[in-house]
Amino acid sequence: MIQCDRCGNPTPPMRFCVQCGNGLAGAPPAHGIRSEFAAAPHEHLLGLHLASTLFPQLPRADMESFRLALGIAAVAMVGLAAVGLYPAALAVSAVAVPALMAIYLHDVDVYEDEPMLVVGATMLWGAAAGIVVTLLSRAAQSSTASVGSSTGPTDLLTAGFGLPLIQLALMAVGPLALLRNRKFNDVLDGAIFGASSAVSFLGARALIVALDFTRAGVAPPGETLPRIVVLLTFGIALPVLAASVSGAAMGSVWLRWRSSLRGASSLGVFGNPLVAGAAAAVIYVLASLALLVLPGLAALLVIAVLGAIALVWLRVVIHVGLLQELSERPIGPPIRCANCRRMTPHHTFCGECGVSLRALPKGTRRGDPRDTSGAMGVTDAGAAREVSDG
Repeated sequence: MIQCDRCGNPTPPMRFCVQCGNGLAGAPPAHGIRSEFAAAPHEHLLGLHLASTLFPQLPRADMESFRLALGIAAVAMVGLAAVGLYPAALAVSAVAVPALMAIYLHDVDVYEDEPMLVVGATMLWGAAAGIVVTLLSRAAQSSTASVGSSTGPTDLLTAGFGLPLIQLALMAVGPLALLRNRKFNDVLDGAIFGASSAVSFLGARALIVALDFTRAGVAPPGETLPRIVVLLTFGIALPVLAASVSGAAMGSVWLRWRSSLRGASSLGVFGNPLVAGAAAAVIYVLASLALLVLPGLAALLVIAVLGAIALVWLRVVIHVGLLQELSERPIGPPIRCANCRRMTPHHTFCGECGVSLRALPKGTRRGDPRDTSGAMGVTDAGAAREVSDG
């Protein structure tokens, strides 16, 4: 054993400290909070990386598949709109991100053997709430989906402030219902529950819009470029922003009530769930106001900037949540890391690649020291559970 320069704890002489993730093997001493993202050590903590932030528990190889799927969805949206198939493009924008989130929830075993509870409280609740709010807002002749249109004071107050706050509150209902279940005690659980509810909420809203456009035919008339801007806004930019603020707020709730106070204090004032909720509301309201008062392209740019800020915030919440898992428990026997596929002592971080073992599929965390078989990724999670349970 050697002593880590950052945390001062004993660790095997490997590339990374298994207790805090600090780089070893001749690296200069590091102090303070680590700059490498705990869920993806090859990325900077403050970097703008969509896949590793929204899908943090994926091994690195599987994360590339999700990045590719996101790219294909974006190209499909733009391509369908470019050839005039706008309703089809809207449908893709409505289901792409929620579908990826559902696949992610299944692959990383977030369910803890209660799939119906998790899906019902996050994805299904978010979709149902999105449909109800959209229909009610239309009945009241007020919608947050109007881009660049003139608005009066009443519309601005209702659609720019009231509806966004109601939407955020409804997105939080499902995840907060899971807070009472102590099985879901990781900060990552709270962050993913919040993000899942948000993307399904906005996906349901977009799907209603897509159904409306089918009444105008398969290829309704209209200019292509403004429609592409709307697709990028409601299909990518707004879901990313909503998932980030909802995930960060819920992550702060889990960090406060399902983790140590030391972890919550690392976020400063944003470790307070009330402050985090208020910050999420401010960002989401600003995005809604941009949709109401700015032309399409300007609104997209504003939402993209706000989304980037929210995405970094979510990364920091996830990062702090993973680092606070560091404890004084003894270093365990070797397990196979699902990220780098090499053997590492069972503790908090992989000694070979530096990834937080909490940021891996749950089925791969219960390693068997006798396991010296081949690589174990997300698709092998079931086999991993059979080995550990047997």
